[in-house]
Amino acid sequence: MTKPDGRVDTWVWLLAGAGLALLLAGAPLGAVGDARGLSLAALSSAAALACWAIAGARAARRATADALGLVPGHGELGLGVGLLLAAGLLGLSHGIDWVLESSNLRTGSQLGALDRTLREAGAADLGWILAGIVVAPALAEELLFRGLLLGGLQRRLGATGAVLVSAALFGLAHLELVHGAAAALLGLYLGALRVATGSIRLGVVCHALNNAAAVAAAVWLPRFEPASATLTVTVGVLGAAACLAAAHRLHGLLGVRRGGSEA
Repeated sequence: MTKPDGRVDTWVWLLAGAGLALLLAGAPLGAVGDARGLSLAALSSAAALACWAIAGARAARRATADALGLVPGHGELGLGVGLLLAAGLLGLSHGIDWVLESSNLRTGSQLGALDRTLREAGAADLGWILAGIVVAPALAEELLFRGLLLGGLQRRLGATGAVLVSAALFGLAHLELVHGAAAALLGLYLGALRVATGSIRLGVVCHALNNAAAVAAAVWLPRFEPASATLTVTVGVLGAAACLAAAHRLHGLLGVRRGGSEA
C-alpha cells in the first residue's frame, strides 16, 4: 500500500521486480518448441502478470480484493445465467476463429504455432497444459486487465471507456497483430461481463473454459472449411449478443448500478 507520506511500500517494488524476473526467466522456455516448455513459459508469464496485479493493488489506496475485482459482485447469478454468459464467450471465440482460419491468418500466427505444438503433445503433458495454458492465464489476465486496470479506468473513463481501453491493452499485451486482435475482441466481452457483474469471478471461469475449448479444438478437431465462414461468424457474434441479452433478461445484469464504488 501507499504509506502516509506518499512512499510506496517495499512489497510493491518486490512484487514488480519478481514479475519482471519471472517474465524473463520464462521467455527461453517458450522457445523450446514442445508443449511442456510452452506451458512452463505460459505459467511464468501468468505468474508475472499476477505479481504486477497484486503490486498495483497494494499501491492503490483500496482493499486488495476490491482493487482486483475479487469481490462477490452484484449478487448470485445462478448456474443458468453463468452458463449463458460462458456460452456467449465461446460463441464469439468460435466466430473469431473462423475469421482467422478462413483468411489464412491463423496458420502463420502465434495461434497457429500453438495449435501445432498442442497436436504434438503427449498424455504426460496434459497436466502442464491445463495449468499453464488453461487455468493460470485465465486467472492472471483477469486479475490484471479486468480487475486492476478496468476497475481503475472505470473511475476515470466510465464503464464504456474502461472496457474499450482495457481490451486494447489486453490485445497489445499479446505482442502480435493476429493474436492481439482476437484477444482484444474477447477482452471486450470479458470487460462487459466485469462491469455488468461487478466482479472478475465469472470472467475467470469463462476465460478458463474458453482456453480449455481452444486447447481441445487444437488437439482433436479438424480445421474448418472456409466456405461457411461468414455464416459461422454471424452466428458466433449474434450468439454472444443473444446470450448477454438472455442473461440480462433473466438477471437484469445490464441494469446494475455502475457507480464509483465498483471495483
